[in-house]
Amino acid sequence: MRTAIMTLLSASVFAVSVGFAGHAVQQGLKQFRQADRYVTVKGLSERNVVADVAVWPLPILATGDDLAAVQANIDDATTKARTFLITQGFDESEIKIQKTEVTDLLAQAYRSGDTGQARYIIRQSLAVETPKIAAVLAAQGKIGELFKQGVVVESSQAKYVYKGLNSIKPEMIAEATQNARQGAEQFAKDSQATLGGIKTASQGQFQIMPADSEFQYEEGQSPNKKIRVVTTVQYDLFQK
Repeated sequence: MRTAIMTLLSASVFAVSVGFAGHAVQQGLKQFRQADRYVTVKGLSERNVVADVAVWPLPILATGDDLAAVQANIDDATTKARTFLITQGFDESEIKIQKTEVTDLLAQAYRSGDTGQARYIIRQSLAVETPKIAAVLAAQGKIGELFKQGVVVESSQAKYVYKGLNSIKPEMIAEATQNARQGAEQFAKDSQATLGGIKTASQGQFQIMPADSEFQYEEGQSPNKKIRVVTTVQYDLFQK
């Protein structure tokens, strides 16, 4: 009789142990499945900005067979170019002489005798660096005034730069992250799940692109720019 009771108790303990172990395994699998559920979303932030610095190169040419005369011509042309730029609203401090190049065609090894061209070419490079974007755009349209004064200016394009990126980075990152969370919340709602915390997150590079379609492939030539950043965020999902 006593042996039968002991056998019954052992069987009961074993059954309870098996049941408890089964429950623990079931809970573990449930937690594992829940921990393995997540959603990956991307968040976008964009800003339209205007360049805050323009760099406008202005290469001036003078040619001739008498070097002293050519030098005098380039000096006169440079003075006229400076005067033109000042009348367009630029300060003296914004106008700089970058470099002067002198080419003697007869000094070139592959040339000999009369070249049929002026012997000397002097190229004087002026540059305007200024925050006055509108003034640069206006002055570029009036460059013909220099031609009328006999100043030869080579074709050149201003480069427009936006230097205020660091000041808007935090706000754009926050906006992109919030945009990503909104997408994750919608996904969780549609899948009848509860959105958890951030599992992983990564930020893409800030892109500066031309906002003007005419400068689609030349961002530097566009005074109007579009800045974009994309964040990728992974959120945990839990069953309700």
